[in-house]
Amino acid sequence: MLQPYIENLTDQDDLHVFRSVIIIFRCALPVLSSLHSGFLSAVQQSLLKNLSRLPPLVCKTLAIIPYLITNTPAYQELREVVACLWTISGILRNTDRLVRVTISCLTNILKSKGKPIETDVEANRLVRTLHILGLFGKHCQFEDKIGMFQTAFPKWKPGTVSGLITDTIIPFCDPAAHTLVRKAALESLCHVCQTHASQFLRAEILKSFDQVFEVGKKELVNLVLLGIRTFLQSEENRSEGFASEEKDEKKNGEPQVERLSRTANANQNDGVSTSLAQKYLKNIIQVATSTQDIYALTATEVIGSILRQGLVHPKEVRRSIPSLKG
Repeated sequence: MLQPYIENLTDQDDLHVFRSVIIIFRCALPVLSSLHSGFLSAVQQSLLKNLSRLPPLVCKTLAIIPYLITNTPAYQELREVVACLWTISGILRNTDRLVRVTISCLTNILKSKGKPIETDVEANRLVRTLHILGLFGKHCQFEDKIGMFQTAFPKWKPGTVSGLITDTIIPFCDPAAHTLVRKAALESLCHVCQTHASQFLRAEILKSFDQVFEVGKKELVNLVLLGIRTFLQSEENRSEGFASEEKDEKKNGEPQVERLSRTANANQNDGVSTSLAQKYLKNIIQVATSTQDIYALTATEVIGSILRQGLVHPKEVRRSIPSLKG
């Protein structure tokens, strides 16, 4: 009954219904007792077809105002579609179609590397592709398909797929890049890092963040802070539920090897959280205390998550706030 609402996205007024249906699919499909692969494949095909029709952040100044005011992505539909596509692929146990889409995004972005962007049309196309790639990098786990990526990019030195994606995005975070392309690249970079935490500590990525904080342009600083905030909050939620889940898993007889693997991954993410908090604490506090706008709110939320997780000592925060010294 819901499938027709995602078939042909021709009117912007349909976006609200489209997004609602996608959210229902994403949440309901994994728990249905029986599903037809033909139906799932048809839904997947419709969503892939509509990827290029969803509204991106276009290259007009007014287009990014809602984003800055609401502090939420202006491409929520695209985010929901990618999450739903990954859910469907998990049920079908076949991620090849999504791998091909990701390879296509990588190829198109690499073609733009080092080339000047002369028109808004070119910028919009690259912005859209960066957003799609970042969301696929966040929601999808393609490490078991590394062979397909090596075939597509024979000059790529074997590594991780998440590393390949970040390597492709990083050049567009350069200060000399087109303004909106740089914004899309920074946000996409943060998306990938949020689910591949070790990428956060790569020298090239930290350099990109350092350049943003050094100049202090609010829109760019806010993008980095939003990326860090989302990661820290997800880690906060994970740590809160980890203890109770661990108890249940021990009762249910989860193998010790699996528990140790989960614990090791959690410890690795904890190290990333601590490193980010310690490196950028002063920058974050400076943003939080210099204004009373949406940017300060984002920074304050990051500080709150840092303190709740004990990533830095509260005295460090106190010493870094001029009005609280002494």
